[in-house]
Amino acid sequence: MKPLIAKWDETPTSIQILEVLDKSIYYASASDFVVRTFQIMLDMALESENKTLDDITPLATWRNV
Repeated sequence: MKPLIAKWDETPTSIQILEVLDKSIYYASASDFVVRTFQIMLDMALESENKTLDDITPLATWRNV
């Protein structure tokens, strides 16, 4: 996940966080604490962008693989 996080903007966007969160869960590469932290970050990013998870889900192209 480090290469993905390295590509984040100064303030990561919700889609950037979602990708890392999804892949962390799928590959079981993060502890529960880290997953919860990413979830909190995602919730905060969605709120600041005035979006919902449903708004950004179509952009999650890695889910279609």
